Amino acid sequence: GQDQRQEFSLPDPPGTKWWVVLLLVVGVVFAIVLVGLVVCFIKYCLRLRRQLPLRRIHPEVPDDDPGPVVV
Repeated sequence: GQDQRQEFSLPDPPGTKWWVVLLLVVGVVFAIVLVGLVVCFIKYCLRLRRQLPLRRIHPEVPDDDPGPVVV
């Protein structure tokens, strides 16, 4: 009773677990941030790939033109 109220200032009504909601919110925020970072990283890699014609980073990935891979 009172011990939980002293530790956690959040209201704890019966039927709803606030830590589940907290985990869901943290998970959603983390997923959004992760997706944003991945999208920015992919755009950055595509921009670098456009500027540098070198294919040393991913030689196993086939490119559009079947040119010889310079190692």
